[in-house]
Amino acid sequence: MGRLFVNRQRGGDYLDTVRQALAAYRDAQNYFENVTNPDLVDYAIYDMEAARKRYVYLLKMARQGQEVIELRELEQEAE
Repeated sequence: MGRLFVNRQRGGDYLDTVRQALAAYRDAQNYFENVTNPDLVDYAIYDMEAARKRYVYLLKMARQGQEVIELRELEQEAE
């Protein structure tokens, strides 16, 4: 998984980090929805929750900066 704490960077690099976090969250959701081995269900839940928290954290940090306008598009994609 990618880095959780990023520099307070602006522009494309920061947005790429947020997009990667969203993709990781969607991948974790997909894995959870498709896991068939009962031994892996707990792992799938943990992975999905960790990815969600990372994505929410990065969105929160971005809202405190100038990226807010650009992130509205990402928030709509997540719905």
